[in-house]
Amino acid sequence: MSLTELSVKRPVTTMMVFLSLVVVGLIATRLVPLEFLPNISFPGAFIQVPYPNASPTEVQEQVIRPMEEVLATISGVDHINSNSGENNGGIQVLFKQGADIDLKAIEIKEKIESVRNQLPDDFEYYQIFKFQDGGGNMLQLRISSDRDLSDSYDMLNRNLKQRIERIDGVGQVTLYGVEKKEIRIELLNDRILAYNIDLNELSSTLSRANFSTTAGKITDGGIRYTVRPMGELKTVDDIGNLIIGENNLRVKDIANVRYTEPIRNYARHLDMKYAIGLDIVKESSANTVETVDRVLSEIEEINKLPEMQGIKIYEMNNQAEGILSSLRELMNSGILGAVLSVVVLFFFLRQFGTTMVVATAVPFSLIVTLGFFYFLGITLNILSMMGLMLAVGMLVDNAVVVTENIHRHQRKGKSAKESAIIGAREVGIAVTAGTLTSVVVFLPNIVNESFIKQHMYYVGMPIIISLIASLLISLTVIPLLTSKMKTPEVRKRTVIDTLSDKYSAFLGWFIDRRWVSSIGILLLFGSVVIPRNFMNVDMFPNVEEREIYLQYNLNNSYTLDRVKQAVDKVEQYLYDNQEAFEIESVYTYYEPEFAQSTIILTDDDDAIKSVRLIKKEIEENLPVVTIGEPAFEYRSRNGTEAIRVFVQGESMDVLEDLAEQVEWRISQTEGFADVKSEAEIGSDEVRLTIDHDRARSFGLTSTAVAQ
Repeated sequence: MSLTELSVKRPVTTMMVFLSLVVVGLIATRLVPLEFLPNISFPGAFIQVPYPNASPTEVQEQVIRPMEEVLATISGVDHINSNSGENNGGIQVLFKQGADIDLKAIEIKEKIESVRNQLPDDFEYYQIFKFQDGGGNMLQLRISSDRDLSDSYDMLNRNLKQRIERIDGVGQVTLYGVEKKEIRIELLNDRILAYNIDLNELSSTLSRANFSTTAGKITDGGIRYTVRPMGELKTVDDIGNLIIGENNLRVKDIANVRYTEPIRNYARHLDMKYAIGLDIVKESSANTVETVDRVLSEIEEINKLPEMQGIKIYEMNNQAEGILSSLRELMNSGILGAVLSVVVLFFFLRQFGTTMVVATAVPFSLIVTLGFFYFLGITLNILSMMGLMLAVGMLVDNAVVVTENIHRHQRKGKSAKESAIIGAREVGIAVTAGTLTSVVVFLPNIVNESFIKQHMYYVGMPIIISLIASLLISLTVIPLLTSKMKTPEVRKRTVIDTLSDKYSAFLGWFIDRRWVSSIGILLLFGSVVIPRNFMNVDMFPNVEEREIYLQYNLNNSYTLDRVKQAVDKVEQYLYDNQEAFEIESVYTYYEPEFAQSTIILTDDDDAIKSVRLIKKEIEENLPVVTIGEPAFEYRSRNGTEAIRVFVQGESMDVLEDLAEQVEWRISQTEGFADVKSEAEIGSDEVRLTIDHDRARSFGLTSTAVAQ
């Protein structure tokens, strides 16, 4: 007994099975997580290595090289790249396709910890970042107020950060722009000289005085106790009253000890006011939209607190809004496409009942697909929605073929059940082969190990599942429903019949003239060559967004106050022309060597000018800044367009020599105005060269002089 015959003879069983699948699919629509992009991991990781007050050579030799050597022993490594700069370095490790990056990240940590004893004593920490899509900040908040918030870390940490961290689905919350207070010991030069204080000895004394250790165990009355000497300095008075020399000389006698906020080397502005940032990352399994809703509800309660009065919390980047708007647009497009497909079906079939039967293949297939989404762990995101939308037009193909063949047998006088069974059986192999052909097209993109495979998985799987569901529906539910309908009446001739007759006549004429048909087919394929040469090939399309970035392109390292003056000047210009430039908000981040303003424009619905025109108008009268050159693109420090050439190798000394040769050769090429090697450029510094003989004569070591 075939599948079609079983479904027609067991209508209750057939409908119950499909209704069960539909119910599961409807329930899954509430359970499938919503995301903008799926959480896709790539076989690679980046290790960020901060090492303050170190030169690039020190970072390379003392930190990066030992790490590189041990990371090279990890199995499956494709290649390793590293860079070393002032105060920091980085290592990029790429693995072969198919590697589990979560396991590799653990292995990277274990390998680095195994050589921790080879790293400098003052090396503190490193960070491992996995390459992935769909991660990043779920919600970015900016906090601004007319009052000074620089001393408000404890209040914001207690009322904002900690409360959001407790919300279900929130994985990590980072508060920046306001720092935790620290105890600062500011030495008084005249007192240091007067008491002849050795700074190295002072540093050692403070370190020895602040400790917490275990001194073993003792036994008393048959009970074992752990002995733990406590010598931690917990308050400002504890440090100030610490005796460091003869005659009860104390720290407070030679220094000012204060509990104050640390010195910042960065700042943020929001709408020309100093701003504090809060980045919120969700748990990997959490629903982005639901988690953001819970966070925003909590923020509404936080705003009611007396301590938070006068403080404004802005949404800088809300991933949930992007998800909902994008999915809404895709959903509307999908619904419109489905409606149009039904209209086209009715135009050709000219029977309302038959059209509705065929159209059931679309919602049934999509709902069943959503049920499989839940069990396969596929989220509803831009890629999976695109796959569903692409499948809509193909879901009715099988149903149309089966239904038309069943009606053909009904018009021959056969019974409804017999027509349904025979009609579906005759075209069963054809529709199955056609569906499997479409499935096979997407199958390689799902099972291969290429870079794009993980993206194509979320596009291909919805198409494959929905097509298989439509095939089963066309061979079971469609024959069952058709067998319950009346035999369609012989319809009058329509324009479709006229077009069919003309097509048959043209096809006969075309087949009879083999040379004409062969040349026509070759010309048709050849016509692709000419437009192909005018097509651009990109990884992603260049789409204009209503958010533009103004780079300040600083030409040196400056004090934070100096950079602030330049930022204030540009921000004032932007807000003086806020209405003309259609600016909604301006957010700026700056530090001694870098500054960038994010200009958020009004929404597309309210926009009058294009982004390109606004950029042009802003640049026309952009204020001149002496410490940089503001522009909407990154520029080299000499303000001209730059070409970068990388010289790679194993020895830094050899690379520096080769870089000099490459620099000289490029400088001899016409069209290059300024050629410099990164080996010889960097931030200005004061360099002290120690005279070892003279230092020894004063009883000093090189380390003591440096400290």
